[in-house]
Amino acid sequence: MDAHIQGRIQISKDIHQRKLGEEATKGQELLRSVHKELLNSTSVTHSDFLLTQDLKAKTDQAVQDTITATRIVDGFRNPQQSSSYLKDHSSFPLEFFTRVTVQMRERLAWYKSTIDQIERKLSSAAGQMQHNPQSITSTLQAQHAAFITLASKTAALDGELQKIKTLYTQLWRAKTGSMRDPFNDLDRGGDGEFGLESLSV
Repeated sequence: MDAHIQGRIQISKDIHQRKLGEEATKGQELLRSVHKELLNSTSVTHSDFLLTQDLKAKTDQAVQDTITATRIVDGFRNPQQSSSYLKDHSSFPLEFFTRVTVQMRERLAWYKSTIDQIERKLSSAAGQMQHNPQSITSTLQAQHAAFITLASKTAALDGELQKIKTLYTQLWRAKTGSMRDPFNDLDRGGDGEFGLESLSV
């Protein structure tokens, strides 16, 4: 009986030395870590899904724009066979530039919102921390980098728009034989149709 009791005591000591309670705690922490990673993965997957949808919509729109532009060119090249394309898509240039303008306005609004958020965070951080040369330098550098990035994107958007306007002006002048500027209100007239009245068939 005594040997049996001593054996049980020894087993109890061995179990106590193994610290089985810590294993349960570690398992719980591991489960929390896995759950957190799962939430992060779900968030990234959802974000990728939204980006994919947006990319698909933009791709579909670009394909449709290409088809329409091709039909307009065919209408000019073969007026006898494809003249209906010119009538069917006479509003396409205005719709295209209107859509591009709306997209640029949305991007500029997003840039403005981002700048406002940066300014609020900087103001909040400035009110909570002591002003020292290092913090001021870091803040100015971060703000400068943000403004440079936003200015670069805005300049890129403006450059793309200017390219589109130049290409359209060249096409319009080649097809109408006029040297007027379809984007100039005085040259275009008061109808706001980008000088498209000369393209009617």
